[in-house]
Amino acid sequence: MKTGKPLIWNRSLQNVESISVIKLSIQGPQAVGKTTAIKAIEPCFKKVIFSYENPFPIVKKRKDLGLDISIEGDFIENQRLFIEAEIKRYRVLENQAVVFDRGPEETECYTVNYPAVIGKEWDIETALYAELSKLRACEICRILYLDADPRILEERRANDPTRARSSFDLNAFSIYRSWYRQRNDVDIIDVTHLSSNDVSSECERGINKQWAANRVAGGGGNPPAPITPQAGPHRAVH
Repeated sequence: MKTGKPLIWNRSLQNVESISVIKLSIQGPQAVGKTTAIKAIEPCFKKVIFSYENPFPIVKKRKDLGLDISIEGDFIENQRLFIEAEIKRYRVLENQAVVFDRGPEETECYTVNYPAVIGKEWDIETALYAELSKLRACEICRILYLDADPRILEERRANDPTRARSSFDLNAFSIYRSWYRQRNDVDIIDVTHLSSNDVSSECERGINKQWAANRVAGGGGNPPAPITPQAGPHRAVH
């Protein structure tokens, strides 16, 4: 049976205490400043792993297999690959305090919403029921969603020659944004008028706020301890 709309799996902070080590995710459209902000604040926290998304091995595998994601069967196979890789990334970090540069929810969002982006009505929830169930079990305590006016995103994209961003699509961003706004585990942060330093500060504030909330709720885990940034910060690579 086709659902018509992607399912929204809401989670409450009441569940945070059941998670042994807290995990947060920084989200938002391309060119909003996620990765720049995360890299800036990473050296300010110890006992916290910063995990960066790396879709390129799966993209290469898709090309090697000749998959065309505009075709339903090929898209489903492509997403099986991405979901499997994302679950592996999460499980390696299961017993760590983690800040994700796009976590498991990113793969879920793309999987259930991409058909709408290209004007299709594929029954993804049925086709990938088992895979999505496992992916949704990868708990993220809170998502910080950085948002900005589309004109600002266009401007930042144009002014950053270091990244191609070939999949930059404002219509897709709008669909993904609506999906995140329906979740109850997301904090929306408008960064339209913020400098890159201010965006980093907002992310740092959000991380500290969530760890404080977890401690009040009685949750376990290792709260991040601010330290003075030093040269050559450790960065976990997965």
